[in-house]
Amino acid sequence: MKNKKLLLVLIAIMMLSFSACGKKEEAEEPKENTEVAEQKENEETTENDEEAEEQLQVVPDFELKLLDGTTANLYDYKDKIIFLNFWATWCGPCKYEMPDIQKLSEEFGDRVQFLAINAGEDEETVKRFMEENEFDFTVALDEKNETPFMVQGLPTTIILNSNYEMVTSVVGLPQRVEPYEYYSSIFESMLENE
Repeated sequence: MKNKKLLLVLIAIMMLSFSACGKKEEAEEPKENTEVAEQKENEETTENDEEAEEQLQVVPDFELKLLDGTTANLYDYKDKIIFLNFWATWCGPCKYEMPDIQKLSEEFGDRVQFLAINAGEDEETVKRFMEENEFDFTVALDEKNETPFMVQGLPTTIILNSNYEMVTSVVGLPQRVEPYEYYSSIFESMLENE
């Protein structure tokens, strides 16, 4: 239980500064999702872990078209941790973390569902990018911003537990540590506690 609280505190500290892409042509100051910040504050002040778990925000189901032409609902991914990554091919930090996401999906793919959600680009552009870079994790197309998330910058990564509760959210790249190291430590901790 102390490890869980320590992990939450470490995540909160690491999220104090971000780097992210804003709109396509202009940089935007990175922002932390206020709901996630309030949730973390509540979790840190909670007396016991059971109360903290009750405060996690359950994400509603949504459907998106996948790059392979099929559709998927969030709730199709049962009994797995879910890694949602909002990105675009023109976003430098997004491109930087893609090899780490590929490596994470190869290592944790049997226990974590990876869903890279492209923000607003056409299918052909996204397919070409994935093929040229030999990435094979699941990609969804969100051309019309149809998810329940208010993404403030790219990349934005949201991790859900197997009950579809938002555990953490990162706008931009993790600071002071490579994306692979940051996310793998979160997965390991979550898998240990499930």
